[in-house]
Amino acid sequence: MRRPAFWALLVVLAGLAAAVGWHYFPRAFSIVSLDITMDRSAALAAARDIMQRDGRGPAGFRQAASFALDDDAQTFVELEGGGRDAFMRMLREGLYSAYTWRVRQFREAEANETLIRFTPDGKPYGFVERLKEDAPGAALDAAAARRIAEDGARARWGIDFAKFTPVETGQERRTGGRVDHTFTYERPSPTLNEGRYRLRLVVSGDRLTEVAHFVRIPEAFTRRYQNMRSANDAIGLGSAVSMMLLYVLGGIGVGLFLMLRRRWVIWRPAVAWGVVVGLMQALAAVNEWPLMWMSYDTALPRATFLTQQIAIVIATFLGFAVFFGLSFMAAETLTRRAFGSHPQLWRVWGRQPGSSVSILGRTAGGYLLVSAFFAYDVVLYLVATRAFGWWAPSEALLHPDVLAAHVPWFSAIANSFQAGFWEESLFRAVPLAGAALIGDRFGKRRLFLVLGFIVQAVIFGAGHAPYPTQPSYARPVELILPSIGFGLLYLYFGLLPGIILHFTFDVVWFALPIFVAKAPGIWIQQVMVVLVTLVPLWIVLSRRLQIGRWTELSSGDRNAAWQPPAAPERTESTAAIARHALSPRARTAWLAIGAISLIGCAYGTLASRDRGRLTISRTQAADIARHALEARGVTLGPQWRVLPVPDNGEGGPNEFVSDTAGEARRTELVGSYLPKQRWVVHVRTFEGDVAARAEEWEIAVRDTGEARILQHRLPEDRPGATLDENAARAAAVAALRDRTGLDLARGQAREISAKPSKLKARTDWVFTFVDVTVPALPKGEPRIEIHIAGDEAAGVGRFVHVPEDWERLQRAAVTRAVVLQIVSGLVFGGLFVTVAVLGVISWSRRRYAPRLFLIAAATILIVSVTSAVNEWPGIMAALQTALPLQLQVGGLIGLGLVGVVITASLAGLAIGALPVRLAGTGASNDNDVLRFGLVAGVFGAAVMMAANALRTPAWASAPWVDPLGTFVPFVEVALGPLAAFLMRMALVLSILVFVEVATAGWTRRRALGALVLALVGFLGAGAPVGLHVAPWVAGGAVTAAGLLLLYFSLLRADLTMTPMAIGTMMAIAELARGAQRPFPGALAGSAVAAALVLVLGWWWTHALRRARATVSATVAAEVTP
Repeated sequence: MRRPAFWALLVVLAGLAAAVGWHYFPRAFSIVSLDITMDRSAALAAARDIMQRDGRGPAGFRQAASFALDDDAQTFVELEGGGRDAFMRMLREGLYSAYTWRVRQFREAEANETLIRFTPDGKPYGFVERLKEDAPGAALDAAAARRIAEDGARARWGIDFAKFTPVETGQERRTGGRVDHTFTYERPSPTLNEGRYRLRLVVSGDRLTEVAHFVRIPEAFTRRYQNMRSANDAIGLGSAVSMMLLYVLGGIGVGLFLMLRRRWVIWRPAVAWGVVVGLMQALAAVNEWPLMWMSYDTALPRATFLTQQIAIVIATFLGFAVFFGLSFMAAETLTRRAFGSHPQLWRVWGRQPGSSVSILGRTAGGYLLVSAFFAYDVVLYLVATRAFGWWAPSEALLHPDVLAAHVPWFSAIANSFQAGFWEESLFRAVPLAGAALIGDRFGKRRLFLVLGFIVQAVIFGAGHAPYPTQPSYARPVELILPSIGFGLLYLYFGLLPGIILHFTFDVVWFALPIFVAKAPGIWIQQVMVVLVTLVPLWIVLSRRLQIGRWTELSSGDRNAAWQPPAAPERTESTAAIARHALSPRARTAWLAIGAISLIGCAYGTLASRDRGRLTISRTQAADIARHALEARGVTLGPQWRVLPVPDNGEGGPNEFVSDTAGEARRTELVGSYLPKQRWVVHVRTFEGDVAARAEEWEIAVRDTGEARILQHRLPEDRPGATLDENAARAAAVAALRDRTGLDLARGQAREISAKPSKLKARTDWVFTFVDVTVPALPKGEPRIEIHIAGDEAAGVGRFVHVPEDWERLQRAAVTRAVVLQIVSGLVFGGLFVTVAVLGVISWSRRRYAPRLFLIAAATILIVSVTSAVNEWPGIMAALQTALPLQLQVGGLIGLGLVGVVITASLAGLAIGALPVRLAGTGASNDNDVLRFGLVAGVFGAAVMMAANALRTPAWASAPWVDPLGTFVPFVEVALGPLAAFLMRMALVLSILVFVEVATAGWTRRRALGALVLALVGFLGAGAPVGLHVAPWVAGGAVTAAGLLLLYFSLLRADLTMTPMAIGTMMAIAELARGAQRPFPGALAGSAVAAALVLVLGWWWTHALRRARATVSATVAAEVTP
């Protein structure tokens, strides 16, 4: 490699490869040539002109713009609508503009908004104005509304109605009296095989509010495409599971653990680079914020929306920083141990190594190989698409949205750097270095390296399978040779050249839109891409200038020269922790508090409101549903699956009715227009033609045994009648009378909407009626919706219509709860991972209790797997009939096992470290620990009951019927709290130990300790329920105060009473839940669950005390001179 001839040849080959790639690129990939003459500023200006011309709302609007592709239409046309040629012809002839500028005019807290579309060359292409639901307007008949629609569309939007035929006409009467009409037109010719070019016009009152072009995509294609894509997703899922098991658990978990024990880990640079890459990903998300206003929900205050986005960015940064840091740590550590000839990664850009010819060669080689990999991709797709029929979506090289970012060049660099650095570390270095080390252990290094090569190539390629390409194995096959190339680079030269090559290769693809764009100042973005991409080369050249000559990489800069530091001597900790002993007065007080709390728990359980019961079993519900179908003349064959799911009834707008009409009125409507606890039985099939599998029945089975068919869903291409509006209305009125007892002719109901859907071989209708026999609500209406499929009354459903204003308030409340859940997840998830990592470090230093780790992890694993098997009926009911059953089952099992193993490992790691951390904290005798652990648990249970009573309104008190959906409900109830107990114990006890040590037994830094406990207690109360925040704040304050009081005056006397306290709390909660007797066997199952969790609390209290005593004795012996 040091010969000039070699580098000259490499440069020539790189140039030839670049020429090949450049020449054949348009032939290998289907490139869409677009005449984009309208830029973003022009789109915004044109939209403002139309807003002023037509008087569209809202007033005082803000604007956001995006250049978008209708991906669904493109995929359909290219796969089943005529192919790529048909897609190109569609764009060329203006049959449908799949690429459009979309300009949104919106205003915070305003439902009225307008979206205007333009073609790439700037022609107006339609709009949608959303009016407020109760905005005033005329109530025209269909003929008058059609005249307004066609006149407006023809005059202002250039619609030539000679090319269209009317196919659908629908109308809906709004709550304010306005009638909205929808007219749908279709091009008779040309067509897209089963697809159709359509046009939709909407007249709201006497105002044209929508002109929309679209392609009607057959349901059969959508389901076939989902089925086809499932193979891609399954391959990708297999890669993810393999990555988690082999690379994360094996490489990062076990690998780093073993290296820590040998003091081989250099963690600071890895953590720093993890923070850098994670921060770049977070900043890349912030960089795209100008586009996020296209999805802004105006029901949210801007502050709430921004807070949500900031919370997501922070969560992204923290998660990526930790995961990337651990990946880099494992990759560098294992490489340093396995390949002594490689340069030390964290020193390659140092003053001396950075000026070496070896580092220069690795850097230049990485750049020069980019064109070879690019040419390989081009030639492969050129051959595969023409000879083997491979498909990838057509692409437009110019993406104007790239220029919408604050700093367009940054996103391309950030995403490429993350892919290059992280993927080469985790997907290349970890498996190959791990394979080399395992091979050394067994004396077969070459064999294990070959196996490692195969594994890394398969997993890396399969990880890219979910890209939208066909066949499903296209990307895995494509990436076999690149994976081998990257692997050889790593084996011979280390991580640096592979990272540079991967990073630069991705920059070439991600930055293409920047280099084909034409805009003022775009050259600055292009120059920045080049300059930042070449940063590794600039660093090497700067080192050369510093030294003044090219140097040789010294042996001291290679991995073989690095030796772990000597083990530090163990010394007894000098930080003294004040011991807290319970005084006689405190003992008496806490015993009294415990007695009062027990009475309070009993009263709370007995006085709690009746939430209802569901006494029918799963098999009984299935039988009742079968009989209901038989009564309709439906005979189920063996291919049909009857899948009952318990429904506790909380899904309806209970809060709306309770807030606006009162709790008594809400209770009256439960079971009629508000859902009541029941079984929802799904009858589906996973066999046969994927389009035909769309057929499904949905039957509601009440506790009385009454069955009602809610819906019969038919495949869109199933032949049926084509009724006109009058005939369809007659069918709907008959169904209304037969299914609900309401007679439209006698004035018991009022029609408010009729909406048709013209399908391939039939016409479906949806009619909506208001039940006027029910006393009027202050807001909202009791409505009935009837689906007519052909001439069959396929569905009848009752519901309470929620006004738009209230529904917007609810969306804002849900978003607020999501933000709080993100914050809570960050806090508790971060703490959980932190204590687990500290457990690994403690274990590596041999200050650990491996037996407790194994017991805790095995318990969680066994209980979780048992529960998952028992919950299989509910899992089956959630599967999609459009996807292959076997792939879905395999994916769920794989992901489930990985999730359970990781969760069990994290909890076990945290628990195994507790005895060491508990050493030096307060200690009491066994009797006191058990006695006051019970007292603490009863008090905690009373606090939680009080908090729940404050934060949970009556409308949210649904019965606990979920266990009925399992094979054996008793087992589900009995085992339910066991895994949760261990995870809570691991987290809560770790937090309490941290506070105890940080405050030195509550003698210093009390404010910090109080803040931590208050935050944990407050967030532990959960997210707000519904619109009102005050009850949630009150409930959180109660739990925070309760935790502070417990720790300060009781638990810190001996933290080993915590497991007993948690077990007691959970036992009382289980008994309280079972005492409601929501289903047969609930109380017995809860009693067994309470007994088991109490036994667990008792056992773990004693186990931690014994382990703590052992650790204390061992430490004392080690430090004794």
